[in-house]
Amino acid sequence: MRRIRHQPVLAAAIAVTFGLGLWAAPVVRDGDDHVGSRAAAQGGAGAEGWDATAPMSTPTNAIVGASATAGEDAIVPAGFEAHDSCGDVVESFRAALLDAVGPFGLPARPFDRLNQPEAASAASGRGDAASSPEGSTGQTNTVVDGVDEADLIEVDGDVMYALVGGGRVVDIVDLSGDQRRALMVTDPQPTTLASVELALGRIGTGLMKVGDRLVVSGTDLTGTLDSFIEIIDVTDPARPVPLTAHEMSGMLVGTRSAAGQVQFVTRELVGVDLPFVQPVDAGNDAALTLATDVNRATVAEADLDDVVGHHRVIDLRSGDSRRQALGGCHDTLVGDARAPWRVTVGAIDPESPDILRASSVIGAVDRVLVTNDQSFVVGLNPDLSSTVIQFATHADGAPRPVASGRIRGQVRNDFDLNEHEDRLRVVSTEGVATHLTVLERVGDDLVEVGAVGDIAPGEQSFGVRFLGDWAYVVTFRVFDPLHVIDLRDPRNPRLRGELEVPGVSLYLHPIAPDRLLGIGRTEDFRAEVSVFDVSDPDHPKRISHLVRDGGGGAIPRPDHHAYAVSEDGLVTIALTDGIGWVVRYANGALTEVGQVHHGNHDLTPLGYIERLARTDDIIWSMSPAGLMGSALDQLDEVAWHEWSVTLRLDDPPERPAESNPSA
Repeated sequence: MRRIRHQPVLAAAIAVTFGLGLWAAPVVRDGDDHVGSRAAAQGGAGAEGWDATAPMSTPTNAIVGASATAGEDAIVPAGFEAHDSCGDVVESFRAALLDAVGPFGLPARPFDRLNQPEAASAASGRGDAASSPEGSTGQTNTVVDGVDEADLIEVDGDVMYALVGGGRVVDIVDLSGDQRRALMVTDPQPTTLASVELALGRIGTGLMKVGDRLVVSGTDLTGTLDSFIEIIDVTDPARPVPLTAHEMSGMLVGTRSAAGQVQFVTRELVGVDLPFVQPVDAGNDAALTLATDVNRATVAEADLDDVVGHHRVIDLRSGDSRRQALGGCHDTLVGDARAPWRVTVGAIDPESPDILRASSVIGAVDRVLVTNDQSFVVGLNPDLSSTVIQFATHADGAPRPVASGRIRGQVRNDFDLNEHEDRLRVVSTEGVATHLTVLERVGDDLVEVGAVGDIAPGEQSFGVRFLGDWAYVVTFRVFDPLHVIDLRDPRNPRLRGELEVPGVSLYLHPIAPDRLLGIGRTEDFRAEVSVFDVSDPDHPKRISHLVRDGGGGAIPRPDHHAYAVSEDGLVTIALTDGIGWVVRYANGALTEVGQVHHGNHDLTPLGYIERLARTDDIIWSMSPAGLMGSALDQLDEVAWHEWSVTLRLDDPPERPAESNPSA
């Protein structure tokens, strides 16, 4: 039965609206006023392991797909509370909301934004080279050794997996040349081996190959749950078999694979659909007081549905499905409700794809770092500090929060986080000040053990790269200072050399020993690349510099997946005007190889190149219109392949993202 919740509260608000100027926006919600009411309305029985019709004091049981209940070895990070029952979780959540609620409801977070997928997405973590990790199947430009990231394409040997049709279809394409050898021709002839259409309403934002499984993640637009992860068996790429789909509440912040496991982070506002009132006249003290009282009464009626997320697992072979909580009550920690996000960190084993294990905290998340054995999430607080939460993999396979700490300012860039020798190094921006902080875990706290404050007064950080015991930070206001920071003594990091050059490097990449590649733009917004000699940390210098001819206003796409650097110094960059720019670094100098475009096939924005990949002597460029092969020597077009599904310009679906761009 559909009805308006909190009717007494709303009636009181409506009764005084004309006298004291309150405005109420009632929220229509399903079900009865008890724990799990919406779950009962949506699925009859509640989520597995908890009773949708039980009173609030009923403790939860361990649920299929969730981590085991907290045991004696469970660690609760500082600033958070764990509980033994769902009722206790709800009461803790109510108490946290009461500390934050006011006459206008819950406060908005300053500078808040959803992470735009998937550029998690991950930050520069354990492993210091930003190249495809050893053992990785694809050419995705990752930033953590051994940790793959979801992207639009994945190249495994001679097979390309690509999200096409606006993210609705996965095309599997043979690049091997089997067909060209059979035809006795020298140019490649890409062939579609198979296409997999995602379920109606799902828009894929990234994919990655984990063993013989293809993992597709993205946004669910069906209106029930927000995100999805689909597992496809590609043991035989010509005969893919969809296995399992997980639908989850909350938007994906990032999807990674590490040590054969799929790890993901979602976030969802909690308490936002509570029917808060607002005073029409913010200068009326009586109206402000009444609105606060009404909103506090509303908080007192928050239930479990306002705290715990939901999850549905679907067997794509049989069509069977089950709905359950996204992490149980034992796995939900309540923190600062002034940053009222439910942040969920989960894991899926692609070899047992029907089981999902997850833990949640009430807090905030802006950036994600996934290493081989743990994860970190960072979120901005209302006081403009940031909370860092460390998750470690529990014995049952679930990521569990184990420690937390605070730093000054906001983490703006995926590369601002790095784990090295069991310490977390973070670059943050506070207004126009840039800081570097070293955190070390002590019990359930992440404690600051070293810092460099206000690296460049009046300037914000743009490009960051951690390489072992050194950090390189690009700040910008008018010029592009490159700062070198010595981290050999983590308790006493020191600012060493500085180099000022015009323009700004948005992305830094190690290209040779003591050589750093910078990809960015000039002061007049033209794409440029630079190579810096950092062999003398006190005196860094730029030894080569290349600006793209023409193309004013076209800069590198703000996504590190749009760049690739080969071991032989070949650099490919997708630009914002749809061109693919190819340069080479050799013998201490940068030279331009050329540019590729899809203008011969589609002059509309659907022909804009999004990704480039390389197989032997062929550069492959991907756009929504198709896949083009260009010979490496002169970049002449040698192959064109249309996707199984192409878009029309008059109806292009939007492709949402999972994490913030890296620049």
